[in-house]
Amino acid sequence: MNKVLLTCVGATVFAVNASALNLIVNPGFETGTLTPWYQKIDKGGPENWHVTTADAASGRYSVTSRGNKLLYTAVTPTFTKFIVDVSFSLKNVDATHNAYRFFYLDGEEEFYVNANSSNWIRHTVTHKLAQNRVLVGFGVYGVYGGTQYRTYLDDVTINAFATGGFGGGAPVPEPATLLALPLLLGLMKRRGR
Repeated sequence: MNKVLLTCVGATVFAVNASALNLIVNPGFETGTLTPWYQKIDKGGPENWHVTTADAASGRYSVTSRGNKLLYTAVTPTFTKFIVDVSFSLKNVDATHNAYRFFYLDGEEEFYVNANSSNWIRHTVTHKLAQNRVLVGFGVYGVYGGTQYRTYLDDVTINAFATGGFGGGAPVPEPATLLALPLLLGLMKRRGR
């Protein structure tokens, strides 16, 4: 019975720790800077993307703009089949809509999210990822419409398995789990005596 229990515990440790990593660098802008994000496209509006402490979904910082401007960041090239979550927090002061864009190795796709209030809304858009492509970047547009044209962005997440990079592979346990494996095997062997 103890062998079975230890085997189950060991399998659970591996399953839990085969976790995903966020491909986004500076996802909540808590460095106080935009880097490595940058404004890639400017289709008009009075204010470029910049870091602010005026409002945030979490933490101290977020970014904001007034206008139809794309804030972009590159990500480690990753096969979309390894991406398990794409989400971001957005506050559209005019409660209208914003566009976001996936950049793939072989092209781009753009979609919209609607705001039904002027509060922070967490948008999960994983289902919009194209199948069997390599994601290389992500961007969100500010809005140029309504009365204030103000958009805030915070807490951007693109979670993927650690070995989902361009080289491919399958999810693997974190290093801490690998270090615990000899201990688990030793306990199992000891209990068998």
